[in-house]
This record gives sequence, structure tokens and C-alpha cells, in this order.
Amino acid sequence: MLRIFLFLLFFLYYVSYADVIDFFSKIKNHKGLYLSFIQISYIEGFDKSIYEGEAFILKNGKIKIIYKKPQKQYILIDGKKSVSYTPSENQVIISNLDEDISLIKIFKVLSGTLKLKDMFTIKEEQNKVILIPKDKKQINKVVISFEDRIPKEINIYDSDGNLLILKINQIKYLDKNINLNINYPKNTEIIEY
Repeated sequence: MLRIFLFLLFFLYYVSYADVIDFFSKIKNHKGLYLSFIQISYIEGFDKSIYEGEAFILKNGKIKIIYKKPQKQYILIDGKKSVSYTPSENQVIISNLDEDISLIKIFKVLSGTLKLKDMFTIKEEQNKVILIPKDKKQINKVVISFEDRIPKEINIYDSDGNLLILKINQIKYLDKNINLNINYPKNTEIIEY
């Protein structure tokens, strides 16, 4: 779940709160964002994990994440529903997202029904923006480092002491509608919870 939350934070694109607001107004002229990334996860009790992938984030709240390495995986978030397909396991997991979690609140920020400053305390430092969630239920802190007003690294510190580092390779605006559906074979095992 934390991996998915990470991509929603990309909408916090610029250096200051004023620049974040400016970005939200610019995104209105586009269909969404495309991102390519390397994700490094430090989870307590496990070895460091490195993932490579890309994400499509639409302003209507739909998100598709494609992990390419070390294992192919597709994740689709549409409102309160998450679909995860792992081809090597021939398995789809469909789950409902809890209304109280930060992820749903981020969707509300993206849709304009909740303001960013209602969710986070925002601190600015040289070449960094630090976001402190007001509820701290899942995430303790998000640090966005940037070069030339473009995020290059996002560090997410969760409430369990884990750290996710996202190194951003590329960000592009999407100017046309794209199909985010996940296609999988008919004989795929489907698990719902």
C-alpha cells in the first residue's frame, strides 16, 4: 500500500507551497503525468529492495503503476479500488481501500475536494520540501529533493520505521487520454478482499 501512496505524492511537483498550487493549476490543462523511476525500499527486518518502473497518474484520480524489475507487476488504483496483477504468479488481487487511509485523502487532494494544507504541514528548506502529515497514521514525513524545480528524489518515512526512496528519472505531462486497464489471461487466479 505504501508503494502506491508514493506515486500520488508526485503531484507535489514544485519547490514551495505556492509552486505546488501553480503546478495544480498547470495540470488542469493536461490529462495527467507519466513518471519513470527507481524505488529503493528499506523495510525493517528485510534486505534493501530495488524496483524499477513507471507510473501513469491521471487527474481524474486513476493511477497505473508498472513495476518492470525485479518482477513484473501491474497496479491500478481507481477510486476506492485497487487491482494488482503479477504475471509470474498468474494472480490478480482486488481490494477495497479504506476511506481513512492517507491514499484516499490524497485522491481528494487531487480531485480538489481536500486542500493540501489540510493534510500536511509544509516546510521549505534549500532544495527540499518537507511534508509532515497532520494525522501521521501511516506516514511520518515526506522529503522531496529537487534540482531546477524538478523533483529528483522523494523519501517517505512511515510510522513503522521504514523508508522508501524514489529516484525520479523522467516526468512528462500527458496530453491525451490513455487506457489504464490491466489485461490478464482468463485462467488467472482472482483474489478479492
